[in-house]
Amino acid sequence: NEEFQERFVMEAKAVSLLEHQNIVGIYDFGIENTYRYIAMRFIEGENLADRLCREKQFAPRVAVDFAKKICRALKYAHERRILHRDIKPQNILLVEKESLYVTDFGIARLEGDGFTRTNQLVGTPRYMSPEQCKGGIIDGRSDLFSVGALLYDLLTGQKAFPGDELATVIHQVITHAPASPVSLSKGVPKDLSDLVMKALEKSAENRFAS
Repeated sequence: NEEFQERFVMEAKAVSLLEHQNIVGIYDFGIENTYRYIAMRFIEGENLADRLCREKQFAPRVAVDFAKKICRALKYAHERRILHRDIKPQNILLVEKESLYVTDFGIARLEGDGFTRTNQLVGTPRYMSPEQCKGGIIDGRSDLFSVGALLYDLLTGQKAFPGDELATVIHQVITHAPASPVSLSKGVPKDLSDLVMKALEKSAENRFAS
C-alpha cells in the first residue's frame, strides 16, 4: 500500500525528532528485506496497565505525578504538531518509581499533514475522544481527553467508559457522562475531580486548550 508506506516514512521522520525525557526515543527507521521498521530505545520496566492491574487504584498525588509527566510529553509533541492518538495505560512505561515514558507513537500523525481521513477509527476506543470515535478531524485536545480517561482509571479504579463490546464502549464515549471521580473515591480532591471531568467534556471546545 503506497499511501501507508508514505505515511509510515513521514511519521517515522516526525517522531524521530522527538527528544524528551518522557518520550521513548527512536534511533532509526528504514527498510530491511522489504519490511519497514522502526528501532527505538529499549525500556526495561513495566507498563502502567500492569501496575494498575496489580494496585487497582492510585493515591491522588501518585496519579497526578504520572499525569503531569504524560502531559509534559504531549505538550512537547503537540508543539511540534505531532498527535499521539493512542494514549492509554499500555502505552505508558514505568521504570522503578520515578521515571515514566510515553511510547508507541506508531499511529501518531502530524497535525494538518494532508493525510487526515474522516471515517477512520484509529486508536483504542475506551480512551479515544468522541470526535476520534466518530472518525472526525482531531487536534491536541483529543489526546488530552485520553489523558482524562486514563487519570479517571488511576483515581477511581474504574473505567470512565465501561463495556465489553466495541459498539457499547464507543456509544459510552460519545453519549455517556461518567460519574465524577470524587463521587466514587472520597480521597480524590474535588478540584482534581473537576479537572478530570473537564478533560472528559464531549465537545473539544469545552476541554482544556492545551
